[in-house]
Amino acid sequence: MERQAFLFQSLARVDRQQWSAMFTFYLNMAERFRVFFPDDEMLGGGRQEFLDLPSAVVRSWEGMSRCVAVSGPITTEAMEALLQRETRGTVPRLWSFELLAGGDCILRVEDFTVCLVFAADDELQALQRLGVHTAELVAVNLAPKLPADERVVPLTDDEVEDMQEQLRRNLDEADDKP
Repeated sequence: MERQAFLFQSLARVDRQQWSAMFTFYLNMAERFRVFFPDDEMLGGGRQEFLDLPSAVVRSWEGMSRCVAVSGPITTEAMEALLQRETRGTVPRLWSFELLAGGDCILRVEDFTVCLVFAADDELQALQRLGVHTAELVAVNLAPKLPADERVVPLTDDEVEDMQEQLRRNLDEADDKP
């Protein structure tokens, strides 16, 4: 099944019925979940709830220092925890999470509000029947091709810290000049 990535409108401004319909649709398709929790009280809401799930697996996450990924199967308990956080509005939402089916990510939320949906054509039609305005989904290419002579080299944490320190020194020096 060929999936295409779509950006859903900001969850901060989305019609809650559309979000609930889309989220529930993909939650019912999902086999597994993965939730990311930074070591930060503001961003880590729900951490203990997911750590307490009987089948939860906890690993450090390379995407952010001092962050863990909690994953597991979509059990009744996991489904209830996800629904409670994302559609019922009675507790804070999750900072970042993924729903997975057949090993593929089918829905991903970042920074509370940025939602990516990985949909096949028949799923888009089903979402439309559920009242989701699929015409508002924006197709995105998550695998851009770089020219053959260019490549992206990620920076290490030490390199980032060195750059931050150099920037601080440069700003301090600029402030000292008349």
